[in-house]
Amino acid sequence: IDMCSMGILFMNLGFQSIIFIDKNYVKHSIYRRKMPLFTKRGGLLISEAIRMSDIRKLLAGEYPIILNIENASGGGHYVVVRGVGRKMMTISCPRYGLKKRSIKNIMKACYNWSGGAILARPSN
Repeated sequence: IDMCSMGILFMNLGFQSIIFIDKNYVKHSIYRRKMPLFTKRGGLLISEAIRMSDIRKLLAGEYPIILNIENASGGGHYVVVRGVGRKMMTISCPRYGLKKRSIKNIMKACYNWSGGAILARPSN
């Protein structure tokens, strides 16, 4: 599932949905087709790759952050950021469960894929 479709799913469940995606990745055909629908339905699109400063700020607000990363076989994969330390990040992975990985490796996997992240927070 692509990030726009996941964002729309979150909105259908009553959440506000925000997507970070690298501006160069926006040109990908699936996103050119789906981004207008995502934004028309009230989604917020930030056309830049997520940064560690964004992740730290969002975690301080106690919002889950879903990163779109490149997996070991070169495909896309989603993980939920659960916590961030000085050098390590705790992620919840659908395949491997709760894991600690280096921030450097996780962010590299994120930037290699799309620089993308999804934030879902309750609508007011």
